[in-house]
Amino acid sequence: MRLSKTLFILAIALLVVRPALAEQQPTIEHRLLAETISLTANPATNPQLQIWRDQIPELLKFQKHLQTQPSMHNVPLVAEVFTVTVESQGHTYIVSAINNNCSNTGLPNSRFCPARLVELRNGDTRLISELPNFLVTSLRGIKGYDAASNTQKQYQTIVSLNPTTRTLSFFDVYDGVRSDMNLTVPLN
Repeated sequence: MRLSKTLFILAIALLVVRPALAEQQPTIEHRLLAETISLTANPATNPQLQIWRDQIPELLKFQKHLQTQPSMHNVPLVAEVFTVTVESQGHTYIVSAINNNCSNTGLPNSRFCPARLVELRNGDTRLISELPNFLVTSLRGIKGYDAASNTQKQYQTIVSLNPTTRTLSFFDVYDGVRSDMNLTVPLN
């Protein structure tokens, strides 16, 4: 009798716990990649232009001012962003850090930049979170942050999606050593 009661309790526990374990999904990691965006392009052509629409006019004004300076007339009307797109449960999220008004961390190859987490839906962006001092680690290429920045693995910022909790966590890789940035953002 005691054995059957114990087996019954174990069977009930398995029925409760097993579905919960089955629902847990592994985390998915992505790396922020450097991307150059045209400041004069139509915002409908690139979500980055929508994400940073409030800063684009000032960036464009500054780049045009640089073009008036001696030997700087070839300065392109572009901005650099560090970005990643993640998919979760039918939703598309973009993390974007703009290389503008960044502050020094005291270490080469890393800086604190303004960043935003948005949801992309039907071509429009919805702001989820402002991250004003977001740590970006990347190795600068010959012409800025470019394809060479994206291929190296020693300096990078990683986004980890937990589909079960619907959160993003962030990690810094500096000189090959991974560190938790102690930053978790819910995807609400």
